[in-house]
Amino acid sequence: MLKLRHVSKRFHDRTILDDIDLTFHEGVYGLLAPNGAGKTTLMKMIATLLYPTAGSIQWNGEDIIAMDERYRGLLGYLPQDFGYYPNYTPRQFLRYVAALQGIRRGRVDKRIDRMLAMVGLEAAADRKMRSFSGGMIQRVGIAQAIIHDPQLLILDEPTAGLDPKERVRFRNLIHDLAARRTVILSTHIVSDLETIAGSVIMIRDGRVIANGTPADICAALEGHLYEMPASVPLPDGCRPLSEVQYGPFTRQRVYSPTSLPGVVAFPSVTELASATTTVQPNLEDAFLVAYGD
Repeated sequence: MLKLRHVSKRFHDRTILDDIDLTFHEGVYGLLAPNGAGKTTLMKMIATLLYPTAGSIQWNGEDIIAMDERYRGLLGYLPQDFGYYPNYTPRQFLRYVAALQGIRRGRVDKRIDRMLAMVGLEAAADRKMRSFSGGMIQRVGIAQAIIHDPQLLILDEPTAGLDPKERVRFRNLIHDLAARRTVILSTHIVSDLETIAGSVIMIRDGRVIANGTPADICAALEGHLYEMPASVPLPDGCRPLSEVQYGPFTRQRVYSPTSLPGVVAFPSVTELASATTTVQPNLEDAFLVAYGD
């Protein structure tokens, strides 16, 4: 169990994170926030790359700073931009990482083969990484983060650069890994969190504003999400979120803190041009409502 107790982080006179209390058990936790909200700072503190200004971070009741290398030995970390050697092949690079992690020599080759298969790089295992696409490099990064079978896995924007097929592979991999470990990840691709995260943590102005399942977070918007023709002026108090295309009709999703009059529950195709309808909220709606200002 990983626990953050009243954790704050300040840089000079600026507070990045303020009095954060979080508890992580086994499973997948998603950090959802816009750029500059403190997601990467939080992950770097959990990875001991930064120290809290106040508060403590504990693993099974023991302070992670006091644990030192014992904690780092159970930690897997993929930063937004991880360092690698372009003239290395994935096999060479993973052998180097395995040596740093202290994996016994007799286990290394089988472990590397397994990692390359998990991330779909068997065919490119002996190609130099300088010829790789961004998505392939990201897959090498995922492999190096899990090569030592960590109990705690931290992934900062792990789906950046991955195409849809690679993202599906990644989501399946995370589902498998989370069965016996804690996975904390951040991503701007909201659909990835909806699919794989059992809990979503939203941060704004350095504080946690939501912490729950995607369904619970979306449920808070029930009855406040509508679609209406894009050409219709917004009622007072409504906030536009996004636009959706239905054939020739462009409709906008809007948030309203109060109920709107004249709502059609089940519109016909012809009514799409003029009707206002209620819609089920999703995690992208929750993100836009929380950070739209």
